[in-house]
Amino acid sequence: MQGLEHILKNFSWMAADQVARTVAGVLIGIWIARHLGPNDYGALSLALALSSLVGVFATLGLNRAVVRELTLHANEEKFVRRIVASTLVWRLLFSILCYVATVTISLVFDQGNPLLVGIVSATLAFTSFDVIDLYFQSKTASRYCVLARSVSFFGFLCIKVGLLLGNSGVLHFAVVTTLEAMGNALALWWAIRAFGIKLSAGDIDMRYGWSLIAQSWPELFAGFACLVFMRIDQIMVGNVLGDEAAGQYAVASRLAEAWYFIPSALVASSFPAIVRQRRRDRVLYLKRIHQLLVVLVAISYVVAVAVTFLAPWAITKLFGQAYTRSADILVVLVWSGLFVSLGVVSGSWIMAEAKPILNLTRNVIGAVTNVAFNLYLLPRYGTVGAAVGTLLSLSFAYLLSDFLNPQTRHIGMLKLKAIFLICK
Repeated sequence: MQGLEHILKNFSWMAADQVARTVAGVLIGIWIARHLGPNDYGALSLALALSSLVGVFATLGLNRAVVRELTLHANEEKFVRRIVASTLVWRLLFSILCYVATVTISLVFDQGNPLLVGIVSATLAFTSFDVIDLYFQSKTASRYCVLARSVSFFGFLCIKVGLLLGNSGVLHFAVVTTLEAMGNALALWWAIRAFGIKLSAGDIDMRYGWSLIAQSWPELFAGFACLVFMRIDQIMVGNVLGDEAAGQYAVASRLAEAWYFIPSALVASSFPAIVRQRRRDRVLYLKRIHQLLVVLVAISYVVAVAVTFLAPWAITKLFGQAYTRSADILVVLVWSGLFVSLGVVSGSWIMAEAKPILNLTRNVIGAVTNVAFNLYLLPRYGTVGAAVGTLLSLSFAYLLSDFLNPQTRHIGMLKLKAIFLICK
């Protein structure tokens, strides 16, 4: 396994970036939510949720497969350029199709404000450049991306502060959201060139890119199913209860997910090493996965318990009386982080084993159960019912489903041991 010191150093860069961006993002998000009010903030949140739901197809499900391929061919610079360039072009093409589909859904099926949806969905083209971030993940050299993205992030943070001081409306914030995605893409392009990788048209191999897509189609639909059960609650709340309730729910969801960068960053840092470890020592390989599960479960408990006690006070102090109903939603949603952590770690195991169908299966289970729970709970218990539905669907997808398949039962047992903080 790659040296623990190197993994922790890479993680520290990712975590430091995410902590700074998360804290600043939450603070500015609080200000924006208070400024816009539940109705306009709910409309903007619905537009973003719809865009992300359809936009998942623009990723083509390639993230983990690309990291795996880049890791396995790390010393073949020409091949690495071909992977990055080909993936980038395919993502750009599909992002255009996804943009058209998102706007069409908004107009035809009356989902969200079509103007807001049209503006924020333009971010899909720029998120295609996230493939560059995958390159740095595979090299365990995230500091280059961190520096580039931080400059863009904090630059646009200042612009948002200016909009708030200027008493701007929701449309202005939608436009800045898209411009920020463009700035992030330019920052990533600068980072890879500064690292010495100069992509050109000659590096593009559409057939090779398509072969990666053909291998990763289960991961694509798994990603869509995952977003369905992570975001469909917001869309259903907006459709059933209106924009104001969607705003209440979006505030709670944003706070509950604020710390998710920790499992994502830690797993992203260790995934290349886990792939390499599997080849050398399968016993130690599974032991490392179990250790990662225990660490993240422990962090999940600390966050969930703290937020459960502080939620009513924090919501009122941070967002004001207009968002008091968000507190009860937050108390439920924050416990979802436990199952999200289990899912992120086991997702790395699935890709290391090259069994993407397993990820598709569990995410479909999560999507179906979330829609079913919401159809039953939302009309009866309102926004809190939607939160309970999301929590239950995550437990089904990322824990209980493991025991339905002989291939994943040993991972399910590792998760159970981790939930009880059993380290051996």
